Amino acid sequence: MKLKKLVLAAILSALSIVLYEFLNIKIPPTSTIITISIGIIPIFFIAYYCGPFYSIVSAVIIDILGFFLFGSASNPFMIGFTINAFLSGLFFGVFLKYRKLFGGKLGKVLILILELIVSLILIPIFAVHMYNNYIPKKYTFESVVYVVSIASFILNIAVIIYSLFVRSDEDSTLIALSYITYQVICSLILTPIWIESYYKVDFMAQWITRLISVPITTLIYAMLTRLILIPLKARFKVIKD
Repeated sequence: MKLKKLVLAAILSALSIVLYEFLNIKIPPTSTIITISIGIIPIFFIAYYCGPFYSIVSAVIIDILGFFLFGSASNPFMIGFTINAFLSGLFFGVFLKYRKLFGGKLGKVLILILELIVSLILIPIFAVHMYNNYIPKKYTFESVVYVVSIASFILNIAVIIYSLFVRSDEDSTLIALSYITYQVICSLILTPIWIESYYKVDFMAQWITRLISVPITTLIYAMLTRLILIPLKARFKVIKD
């Protein structure tokens, strides 16, 4: 059984590297306002079928190997992104391993808590910071901050509605919890920290796009994963030790 897990994890890891490199969808096409990196989805399925050990190790290998295969000389290796990869495998693996615990009410409560933290705490912090540090210098920027804050709030409410009411079965709850946790902790908090430390780009300024892109990509990842899982679950069973 361990050989089956190893082979499956290797295949999905290779698929993830290819998807990360060649199927990053950018909206608009010439910018990085919203980047849909579907290479993260195979990591979820490694966790689903093989368990947390394989998802963690695979995620780290995907990040490191992907950099050495496709990284550019102008972009140095960042250990912070490897930490993000580690956490993606950890979150997916733990939530799915303890699916009976996180697939029910506890999972729904955690989803609600994370989304409310973003909607009621992080978005206001962003708006206040931008107003105090940027708007006094350039008043035309004020409308951008308001639009981003309101749009992000609405999008996060959409994530709550989808996760708790539209799709509320065990698998859907686990999928939503996995991606929401990863997106909030890694994409919204840790990644801006890494970018600020390496490139000196203001942490909060990065949220102008991230507060919009994170809930949108979370919904896309959750919907795509569920769509793929339905036929796979009917055909393949979780590999036991």
